[in-house]
Amino acid sequence: MREGGFVSGTNMTRKDEFDNAQKELNKKRNSKNDLRGKIKDLQDELDDLETERSNLLKQMVPRHDTIQKVEQGVKDLENQMNTRTMNANQEAKLIKEIARLN
Repeated sequence: MREGGFVSGTNMTRKDEFDNAQKELNKKRNSKNDLRGKIKDLQDELDDLETERSNLLKQMVPRHDTIQKVEQGVKDLENQMNTRTMNANQEAKLIKEIARLN
């Protein structure tokens, strides 16, 4: 240190040097907090997408997971509709399921 409290080689005092370091630290902390906020937003979005995916998978008919199985399922349902006696509600449900699979 030089006389007058200045750091040698600069026109700054130790206090100025410390204040500058503190400002840099605060900038980095703010940046880190901003990044944490973005990460949290992305995690929330990912959780929402996972929930939506899970709900969609629950809505799928589990036994019809390939095209061949879907086609076979439609044929089976159409066969049931043509060969069984059923009331109007049962027939309507069967028609809806066939339409959903197609």
